[in-house]
Amino acid sequence: MPRWFKATLAVSLVGIAVALYLYGANIQSRLVNTDAAGNDQGDHMDMAENYARSHYTWMIPRNRMPLYPLMLTLIYRENMPEAEFFARSKDFSILLSLVLLAASYPIFRRYLALHSAINLLLIVAFSVSVFRASYVQSELLFCSLSFAGFWLLSRILVGPAWKVGIAAGMVLGLAYLTKGSVLAGLVLFVGCVALCGAATVCIAFKHRAQELEAWRSYRRLALSAMLCCILFGCDLALQYQQQKGLRQFPVQRQYHILYVV
Repeated sequence: MPRWFKATLAVSLVGIAVALYLYGANIQSRLVNTDAAGNDQGDHMDMAENYARSHYTWMIPRNRMPLYPLMLTLIYRENMPEAEFFARSKDFSILLSLVLLAASYPIFRRYLALHSAINLLLIVAFSVSVFRASYVQSELLFCSLSFAGFWLLSRILVGPAWKVGIAAGMVLGLAYLTKGSVLAGLVLFVGCVALCGAATVCIAFKHRAQELEAWRSYRRLALSAMLCCILFGCDLALQYQQQKGLRQFPVQRQYHILYVV
């Protein structure tokens, strides 16, 4: 089979899948998601409007995260009617969901065969994402970022590298700015790194021949984890500074730390 034919067939199938996805998401938008006040959609729109009108000096309420409302400001225009803003926000969320699905495919493909990766992507798209894409909510963005963060953290544990640590810290920082509950996963990751350190000590005492290699491996792991935590900590520091005081500091992290413990 000629390469041009394979490429044409692949592009055609991708186009059909995207068209079906957009059709389903738009049907969901027009017939199901018709109330801007439902499912906290109005809250996200109000926050985006407050950001835009204050030229990004507005202080977000406690226990709220700013990333998704800030993204909505890209489509907001001054004195825009609520109905128009709601419609444009739904369209924006649908397009964002497509971008998130496309970004997930390379991760699937890294560990799965081509056919399996495509099947998994279609399952996620048409059994989960298409029904939530038209909602003006941060859930799809948070799930995608937290999934990517979990994947990067797992890569640090399996094969530590400083580049992966930096990428994990950046992705988890964005996930935290979407929803604060990502902090629980980072706490579990730090616990896993500590357990690896304890295992390294045991290996060093029991197997002297493997002591040097064990410590080298753990140093790489500790360095990657430290870079991840430093970048994530910078995100927390910026959020703390923006909130201007402990009383405005988002309280979700306290609840999730207690939940993990």
